[in-house]
Parts: sequence; structure tokens; C-alpha cells
Amino acid sequence: MLRSACLFALALPVALAQVDHRSSQSPVKSQGNRGTCVAFSICAALETFPGVPCDLSEQLLYATVKRHEQGVDVWLRKWGKPTIMDEGNKLPDYATLFELVGTCAEPFLPYDPNPKHAAPGVPDELKRYLELAQITEQDLEAVRDGFGKYGFAAGSCTVLDESAARDVQRLQKALDGGLLAIPVTYPVHGPNWSAVKRDAATGRTFLHPGLLGSFREAGTEEWMDYGKCKLLMAGKGIEFVAAAKADKVEIKLDEDPKQEIYGGHAVTIVGYDDRGFLIKNSWGENWGDRGYATILYDYHAVFATGALLITDARIRMPSLSPFEQRARIERGTFRLKVQPRGTGGDARLVLSTWMLEPRDANVEVVEYTVEGRTTDATWKEVHKEVVAAGALERRRGCALVVPTAKLAGLQGVRVTVRYGDLPLGDVKKPAEIRWLATHSYPEFAPVLPSAQDFAPVR
Repeated sequence: MLRSACLFALALPVALAQVDHRSSQSPVKSQGNRGTCVAFSICAALETFPGVPCDLSEQLLYATVKRHEQGVDVWLRKWGKPTIMDEGNKLPDYATLFELVGTCAEPFLPYDPNPKHAAPGVPDELKRYLELAQITEQDLEAVRDGFGKYGFAAGSCTVLDESAARDVQRLQKALDGGLLAIPVTYPVHGPNWSAVKRDAATGRTFLHPGLLGSFREAGTEEWMDYGKCKLLMAGKGIEFVAAAKADKVEIKLDEDPKQEIYGGHAVTIVGYDDRGFLIKNSWGENWGDRGYATILYDYHAVFATGALLITDARIRMPSLSPFEQRARIERGTFRLKVQPRGTGGDARLVLSTWMLEPRDANVEVVEYTVEGRTTDATWKEVHKEVVAAGALERRRGCALVVPTAKLAGLQGVRVTVRYGDLPLGDVKKPAEIRWLATHSYPEFAPVLPSAQDFAPVR
């Protein structure tokens, strides 16, 4: 909960470049009326990696954290120290557990956006857990142990505290370097964020510090809105953020006796420009710019409370039973993931594949055949390539990069994928590959608005 106080922040750099990773994201989701935003922000980041579904289970991730909290809660109660299990969690709470647990594809444990209420008579130590986690402890253990398939290793995640998270240049550099989504947390005024409108002049949605309260120059009596305060500071030769860092700006929050309108909220940063960071929210496509907005650097550099830099996703090792390998590939439920990356001359599609099963089959090699539909309705092959799965602990969905230039002028694209293993163990010898399954996926547009998963054509 944010309290009235003088503000501290890093000096604000000027952003001259522009990065926009929106087309590489999974579709925008809605968390509904539940405090699950951190789970949504982390899943959104994981969903940007090849070989990871575009729709992960936020419910499993959230319930796992609540299971951990519930155990601590019960232990403290035994010592006569009552505790309260809060609805929300912070980014480090999830990062700590991800070394041991993960999440699964959404169909295994679908998300319910509506809060639940435990039945009368449920013991206090279970009541809050069951209401928040929305799953019994026994079911959670079974689902998590069987389907905790996607996550990240400790070495692939850097937890940024308040000071580091406010370093605008550091986050910009991470986005420049190829990171597609950065979970980040802010204090928010719920009603103001919910009611934010597009700017009529630019057609964009901006989140500015004035959504949190009123400001004044330290030592004066006049409270003013953010815009007026920023201009006042500029007239004195000092930027808003620098003024806050130097204790020259104070903030007054709205009265919140029930502590309901202010709170913490997690989103994902997916780009930036000269005005601020582009964020993806979890409040549905009707919010902001179809689920996105720009949070001004003044807001970020003064108020950000934490962030995660996730550089790699970890996929649980495949089933290695040699007696099951062939059958698992032949009968497996495969999916094709298509993810746009880059812009202009660097534009490309990243193809990868994943399985709906709790654990992938030991697919050792994949062949992609990409075809394009021309203006005369004929199909032509535009790309064909065999991709080795690689080391067992580094399976990443056999990712293949297809330059968008190869798709220029096409009306549609379709992909056929062959899945195989290597009985003789040499991927460099095509004759030694044993192809065990072939799946054709439906036609899609050469330019996609976001990453998409496709089921095979039956």
C-alpha cells in the first residue's frame, strides 16, 4: 500500500529509440475480479518463448504460491500467531518457487475469473486458501506434480528490487537485447486505472503520475495535478523525477479509509518509445489500446516497485522411456506455435512445436515445410528445414526462424511438420532419421497480430 510521502527516484534518461514487441506477445487475457495479476504477468513473459504454449495456466501458478503460503499460515497458527493470507503476491514470491515448480498449459487447469467462497464450517486454516487457490490441496499436488511443465531456472531470472526496477535505461537495454516481456509492479489507484481513456490527439492510452494523486512543491501549500506540477518544476530548471529524488515534490493520495482503491498491480513491459514504456495489462482487450497502454517514464521512474528479467524458459525434460518413445510420438497431441518477431527488414516468424501431454515425447528431430498461397490460389513451397531438438535439458520446441521477406506477396501460409527420432543417433545423416508422425496445420495470414497456437488439421 502506497503512503503519502516525499518521493525518491533515479534521474530520468531520454529515450530516443523505439521498441515494440506487441506482435510477439500472446493474446491479451483478463484476470477478472481476482488478485492474480502477478501470475498473469509472469505467464505472459513465459509465453513469449519458443516451445511454450501461448496460453499457460495462471490458476496453477497462483494456487502453487497459495499452497506455500497456506503451509506457513498453518505453522504460525500452531505457535499462536494468527496470520492473514493476502489475495495478491509479489514478484519475488513466485521467482523463489519457480526453481522447483512451474505451470502447465491452460486446458489442464483453466482459470476462473470469479472469486469463490468456502462453505460454512471450513476450518480457518483452510478457508482463505480454498477461496483464493480455488483448488483442493490434494488436487493441486496431483496437477502440479504431473503438469508443472513450464518455468524458469534461478539462473535465468534476475529479481530487480525497487531501485533496480526504476532504472529505465537498464530495462530499455534488456528490451533492445531481445527480451520480449518484463514483469513489473506498480502502485495503482484502481478506479483511475480502470477508467483511463485514450488521448484524443494521439489515439494512445497514457498512464501518468496524476492517476495516483495530487502533487505540490515541497514547502508550499498548493496541491496541483501532475501536468501543472511538471511544468512548474520545468520552469525552475528541474525535471519531475529529479525533483522527486531531491525531495522537492510531495504527493497527496485520495482518502482510502477501507484501503480498497490503492494497491499493487503487475503488468508486463513489452516495448518503449520517447514517452514511456509500452505495457501489456491483464484486464482484457477492452482496456486501454486493446489491452495495452503507455506508462510514462515519470510514473515508472518514481513508482515502480519491482521487476523480473526472465532470459530463458525451462521446459520439463521429456519422457525418456525407449519402450514408449515411438508410441508417444505417433499418438502425441502436437501443437504449432507461430510467433512474429521484429519489424521492417528484420521481420520474421519463429515456428516451434509443443505437446499438450503432461510431459513431451522425446522428439529428437523436426522437419518444417512452409508453403504459401499465391494470388492465383496455388500453393508453393517457400521454406523447408530439419531442426534438431538438441540436448535434453535444453529442449525449446525445435524453433525455426522464417524471414517474413520469404512470405511477401502471399495470401496465406500453411505448415506441415514431421516429428521423428534418431535410433542411430546422428542428426547429420538424414537417412538415419525415423519419421513417426506428420501433422498439417491450418492456413494463417502472413502477418499475425500476436503469437498463435495451432492444432493440426483433422
